[in-house]
Amino acid sequence: MSKNIIILLIGFIVFLFGNEFKNDIYTMLGSAIVGGGLFPLLINFFIEIKKFFIKLIKFVKQLFNIFINKNINKLMELSISHDSSVKSPLLLIIDTEGVSTPKDRSNIEDFKDILIIREYLKEIKNISEMKVIFNSCRNQGYIEMLCQMLNIASDDYFNIPHIIENGSALYDSANKDTITLLTNEEDLKLRKLELELREIFKYNIFEPKNFMITLNPNKNETTFDLAQKINKYINQKNYDYFEINSSFTAVDIIIKNKNKSTALSKIIKDYFSNQNIINNIIIISSHDSDLELIKYHKIKKIYISNDTTRVITELINGGYTNIEKIKGEELTVLKKVLEIECGLTSIV
Repeated sequence: MSKNIIILLIGFIVFLFGNEFKNDIYTMLGSAIVGGGLFPLLINFFIEIKKFFIKLIKFVKQLFNIFINKNINKLMELSISHDSSVKSPLLLIIDTEGVSTPKDRSNIEDFKDILIIREYLKEIKNISEMKVIFNSCRNQGYIEMLCQMLNIASDDYFNIPHIIENGSALYDSANKDTITLLTNEEDLKLRKLELELREIFKYNIFEPKNFMITLNPNKNETTFDLAQKINKYINQKNYDYFEINSSFTAVDIIIKNKNKSTALSKIIKDYFSNQNIINNIIIISSHDSDLELIKYHKIKKIYISNDTTRVITELINGGYTNIEKIKGEELTVLKKVLEIECGLTSIV
């Protein structure tokens, strides 16, 4: 820096000398020397300015993070109370879309409920023997992220596998293991059908599934329309070993008799020593695909998170009386059920 300043001064003196004695050579030489000294100074100046703004941005980010963390910590300062007169169920089966996540694949707007549910699940380990199972048509990655979000992904207490891909497989979040419930022959049949459908339904999006087939309707059709088209093709081919379900956003194809009901049977057999647990199960449901599971296992108490007319009608016709419709936005539903069934309340 000092070297450049000396060069700049020498160049300025030479320039003044040439200007004073009307000598163009000295004037040009002085200008050149001034430029040679000034250019590095300007570069250093801009470098220092850049460093200043980097430090300023870093400082502002730190202030912002302090503010955010302060508010999160404030939110996390929850006071959880438990009503000991409330006896928790042994197993809570939780639907995903419409219960744990938005049914229309939109954003989760309020993260306050997530933090409260995390604390509730932590408290449940101390006050009960209740386990939780997510019950979904989604794949392993979706359920894994949900478990991570609720802080039960690697928890030895919540070591019961979750039902994924409509019961075609299980996901053990504690051991990071995906368990297929399909035989090799069933898997081959499914892959063959998928190749055929990809040729016919070229303008529909196929979701990334490993143990079932899921198609999304295009802009000009509903899930009901798409399901009818697929069903017509399967009937024409005399494929009597597939089952079709439609959700809020897609059409699912699974192997017949490899569904949520059979998946739950395997979980109860392999992971519960007390087989009478079947008499102490509660489910939060939001869709028709849970009907078979509810009826087969004679689940005693059902929470319905949406006004799913077919589910409610079939259950009432089947003699079910312990049905509760519970309103709220996704995670709010789960929070409310945990509060009712486990006797928990929170104060922020």
